[in-house]
Amino acid sequence: MFTKPNLYLCSALSLASALMLPHVVMAQDAAEQETLKQETHWTLSVGAAALVTPAYQGSDNYTLMTVPDLRLKYQDRFFASVNQGVGYNVVTRASGEDGWKIGPVAKLDFGRDEDGQGPFIVAGDTDDLQGMGEINEAVELGGFVDYQWQFLQTRLEVRQAIGGHDGLIADFGVNYLSRIGDDGYFSVGPRLTWASKDYNQTYFGVDATQSANTGLAQYNAGSGITSYGLGAFVYKPLNDKVSFTTFASYDRLGDEAADSSFTKVRGTANQFTVGMGVSYAFDF
Repeated sequence: MFTKPNLYLCSALSLASALMLPHVVMAQDAAEQETLKQETHWTLSVGAAALVTPAYQGSDNYTLMTVPDLRLKYQDRFFASVNQGVGYNVVTRASGEDGWKIGPVAKLDFGRDEDGQGPFIVAGDTDDLQGMGEINEAVELGGFVDYQWQFLQTRLEVRQAIGGHDGLIADFGVNYLSRIGDDGYFSVGPRLTWASKDYNQTYFGVDATQSANTGLAQYNAGSGITSYGLGAFVYKPLNDKVSFTTFASYDRLGDEAADSSFTKVRGTANQFTVGMGVSYAFDF
């Protein structure tokens, strides 16, 4: 089982790439596929990112984080990273062509620790989670459907958790992709996350024990839209090995999350993230 400090690596990367919305995953995948062309080998990307992001989903406190970014892929089939999870394109499209990507995916939800600290935090912290208890890690299993038509890309990903929040999550996003020079890409588009009652209650509900510990009014969250927003992403190779990325996003919590006494008293429904990163690709 993963230790709690890994929570901050996961949450930082997932917020930076759309509160694990598919937006940055979609854009970077399209950009790298075009840049790397038809790979016949493994590619390991090693890098680091700096970002300003909410301390937790729904927080009104922001933290500056520096986090590692590791990604492994084989051709345009297998992929693995903290934010994308582990997946396989059973159906895939050729580089630069329209078409589908369909396959299974597995991700880790690292839960939430009520101490509000983490090894990747450079500045900023919060004590808002005191009294809310800890949320255990979960394995999320599911699949995705991705379609690209010219410079429009859509992606739907649905996952069911085992352990932790035990909920069902669906991420949907649309991207407009545009070139920057000969090899760079810019993308912008909306995204939305829906979650079942189990997920929303775990992260935004306030039960009797939590109410007694915090003084917050009890709140029972139901299934519904957890967040929706807009993200933008720039990907620019500096040479055949090194690439630069920068991203920004705004998300608004949906009613089930925003109406929680936890969010209203200790946080906010408005969530902003900005960041940048550099990575180096090893081919083998």
